[in-house]
Amino acid sequence: MDINKSTQLAKEISKKIGTKDYQDIILRILNNIKKGNKFDISSCYCCPETMIETDKTGENKPHIRLKLNKDIKKPEHIIWEILHEYGHCLSGIPEIPSINREIEAWDKAYLKLLKYPKLKIMEQSFFDYQKNCLETYYFKDFCLKGFNRND
Repeated sequence: MDINKSTQLAKEISKKIGTKDYQDIILRILNNIKKGNKFDISSCYCCPETMIETDKTGENKPHIRLKLNKDIKKPEHIIWEILHEYGHCLSGIPEIPSINREIEAWDKAYLKLLKYPKLKIMEQSFFDYQKNCLETYYFKDFCLKGFNRND
């Protein structure tokens, strides 16, 4: 993804969230993700969720698929998702998903958030969104393992 594609994706995301207030930050994050050509990111309208996958082109770089076909409750939520998936890129892609992997990605996302003063002032929104996502992961993990959440 070159700079023009990053700009195009930032505009697409801004249109989806209904505001241009975050377009400059989104563009900076996208460019940061692309720096060094180690990771790629694109929008996806058929993905079941925002996800990261291994590159299928043979370049062996992770690719973030940003789900944009859903309702986004708060504009900054899409930023938190981008940062979270970027956290996965920075952590590597293990074969088996786990709660610890999700926590590590959120930790790395928070460290990236701190680099953007405009986002830092919204860190409570980040923590609320993170908590909601982690609860979902815990529930999925327990269901898959056959545990009751109250165990």
